[in-house]
Amino acid sequence: IIRFRFDWDSYVSNRIRLRTKIYYTDLDWLSNGTLINGVIPNFETGDLEVVRILNRLDDRQKLLGVQLESFLTFNTGVLRHELLMGFEANRLTDDFLLEISLLPTLNLVNPHSGGGDEPLFHLSNQDQKGSSRSRILAPYVVDRIQLSDQVHLFFGGRLDFLDYREEFSQTQRDAIKFNPMAGIIFEPRSDISFYVNGGSSFSPPSSLVRGERKPEESWQMEGGVRKNLLGDRVQGQLAVYHLQKTNIAIPDPNGVLREMGSQRSRGIEFSLNVEHLPLWTSFANYSFNQSYFTEFTETSIVNFYPLTYGTVNRTGNRSPFAPQHILNLWSHRQFSSGFGVGLGSRFVNGQFIAPDNQFKLDDYLVFDAVISYGVRNWKISINLKNITNQEYELRGFGANSVIPADGFGAFATLTFTR
Repeated sequence: IIRFRFDWDSYVSNRIRLRTKIYYTDLDWLSNGTLINGVIPNFETGDLEVVRILNRLDDRQKLLGVQLESFLTFNTGVLRHELLMGFEANRLTDDFLLEISLLPTLNLVNPHSGGGDEPLFHLSNQDQKGSSRSRILAPYVVDRIQLSDQVHLFFGGRLDFLDYREEFSQTQRDAIKFNPMAGIIFEPRSDISFYVNGGSSFSPPSSLVRGERKPEESWQMEGGVRKNLLGDRVQGQLAVYHLQKTNIAIPDPNGVLREMGSQRSRGIEFSLNVEHLPLWTSFANYSFNQSYFTEFTETSIVNFYPLTYGTVNRTGNRSPFAPQHILNLWSHRQFSSGFGVGLGSRFVNGQFIAPDNQFKLDDYLVFDAVISYGVRNWKISINLKNITNQEYELRGFGANSVIPADGFGAFATLTFTR
């Protein structure tokens, strides 16, 4: 993975600020993975046999984008405006080939593998490949209006021009979508504020969808309160949200991916920032999320002997990789000598790995730390991840295979600030 990002801020005056962002990502993903797909009885020997599938993926993705923004402050009569105007352009290419093969079954009690020389039964009808390119051009504007010292309004929108092409399915899709946003902030006192906002967004369609490809759309509503305590040394925020996604790619009764799925997420988030001393701060964040499918079907194995596939309705199931509870704690102490040290923990509740909700990852708790030293314009940081080398699963692949998370790791960052 190669990533590059360039940010530039400049102030033309105390009323005008310009910002430029250029970003680039090049992902080259080549992997072979053996997946355990279940256990079936061998009626000839009476043994139990483990079914295995070999996935071979060759994927190359490139993303290049630029974002230009200007911030203007001005007055129209008694109203004060903070106007954001921007333009974003990006180009994403994705070329991939996923080959699926059956491996010989293994005896569950006494497994003997071929050591990498096992014969393959290539399921060519299950292969997936794609070569897609999408371009997005998007001007946007947001105006924050101060009606009084207590009431602020903001509204605006983003106009996306999407140009999508997929070579193998000969799919072309040009879409123009305006995504509005609006909100209100009410501050009865300087130490407390209430807010409500909402908006919509969309993203390019999946390259695996056949036929007409519509952008995946979503809209969100959020409301909350912010409160400062102890002379602004403690800041707390509570928010509730509702998120709806439509045009999610799911299989139709014939197993062909169509954009017929939808998903809903509702939850609560709470965060707390505490300044113990001028150079010692702590942070806590908790979120509760309920995410489930409102429309979802998929093709799945409904019988192992004989091997039979069918369309199964997953509507009402929990969304995969959407834990209900997440808790983050972090404390950082900076010293006048330039040294800094931080320690934190992260708890993630168990989560399903597939829409069928048959397998669930366990809860996990990991600890991280950071050590830094700064002098003049330079700062070096050593980030220590999973310092207790906790073993846990982070992701899943398919319906019943999991991918272990990284163990202990150390990462160095060198920063120059002018």
